[in-house]
Order: sequence, then structure tokens, then C-alpha cells
Amino acid sequence: MTETTGRPLHHINFVVDDLEAATERFTHVLGTVPRDIEYLPKRQVALRRFWLGNVWFILVAPTADESPAAAWLKRHGPGLFLMSFEVEALDQALQQLSEAGVSADGRVRRGLDDWQVVDLDRDQLFGIPVQLTQVTQQEQSNA
Repeated sequence: MTETTGRPLHHINFVVDDLEAATERFTHVLGTVPRDIEYLPKRQVALRRFWLGNVWFILVAPTADESPAAAWLKRHGPGLFLMSFEVEALDQALQQLSEAGVSADGRVRRGLDDWQVVDLDRDQLFGIPVQLTQVTQQEQSNA
């Protein structure tokens, strides 16, 4: 059997209802201190990021009842919100996935650190929340 290297995991988001309590707990569990609280106003969330050597572990808390994170939290409770895989060229990756029968669920948008992100259609991925991320050169050198 031949082993290949696929797309690297870039970040994992976990939705929580109490960002402060979750941050305190995961600071001990992960053995590292997160970045300061960050906000994505368009997504209506506050978050804390932990850098774990080659992947971001991100705690996400809704700041408004109508946010996608709040809806997810109400439907599923706290836990895994999404996994994001890094790609060099988002357009090219989306084209390859489209040819394989997987489409984006929405438009490409800007995330933290000017990441370009796009969610993939969960129905085509057996309900698993997957996102693609294209990072800037600056983030690659700052992580």
C-alpha cells in the first residue's frame, strides 16, 4: 500500500457557550496559552486560538442568537464545529473537488489573519463539517 500526504489540517473549531470557562480549562488541557480574544463581527462570534505546533485549536462562542455558531450550539450542543484543511490555491482546490462531486456551501470569505475560507457542502460529506483555508504568506511566517 502506498501512503500519500494529503491536505494538512489547518485549524479545528469547537463551539462553546462559555468562552471564558472553556479557555481556562483548555489552557490546562493543552498546556499552552491562547491568543487574546478575537472577534469576527460578520460571523457574530468571539474566539480564542491555541497554536499547537502546526494546527490551530480554536474555541468559538456566539455573540448573537442569530449567528451560525449559535444555531449550531442550539442544535448540537458544544463540541466540534468544523475542521479546516489548508490549500495552496483555493480556486484550484475547489475546481478539483467539484470534478469529484463536492461543492462549496457558500462563497469564499475572509477569516482571521486574512485567511480565505470556504465551507464545503456537509450533505456531500456525510454531515461532516469541513472547510478549506488558503493562508497568506505573512501567516505562514508568523505561526
